[in-house]
Amino acid sequence: MNKLPSIEILNEYFSYNPESGCISWIKARSQSKIGSIAGSINNRGYLRIQFFGVSYLAHRIAWKMYYGVDPNDIVDHKNGEKADNRISNLRDCNKSQNGANRSKASKSNTGIRGVSWCKRRRKYCSYISKDGKNRYLGSFEHIDDAVEAYNNNAKILFGNFARII
Repeated sequence: MNKLPSIEILNEYFSYNPESGCISWIKARSQSKIGSIAGSINNRGYLRIQFFGVSYLAHRIAWKMYYGVDPNDIVDHKNGEKADNRISNLRDCNKSQNGANRSKASKSNTGIRGVSWCKRRRKYCSYISKDGKNRYLGSFEHIDDAVEAYNNNAKILFGNFARII
């Protein structure tokens, strides 16, 4: 992760609107015009801003411009929308907390995080993971019961960072 420029440099070139999450150019650069929205969406869905030959994640710039300091670790998007950089949607967190707020696993056979169909048991199984440890929560006849087991455990393990299904 690239070290962010100083707050003085950021304020010289950009304007951040904490209510919309938009970062705009206030000083023209070769490829930018004053007043235009800075950055473009990358292949992972995050807004990135090219600045003096370096690519920065816009949510990290937004954090620094609003609070005046670099984020401690990771900046999490509460609602899971990677390009939504409103300050009310951003929070400083660690890797475990950020992982608790991610969307469903790409390998999910149900499309629901923490719930899969177990062929052997012919039931829905619920799992949760924290700090690299997987925990089996049980097997259920109905998918809603498996989801409820996941949600209840997520609230306990992750608190405000839990992504409730």
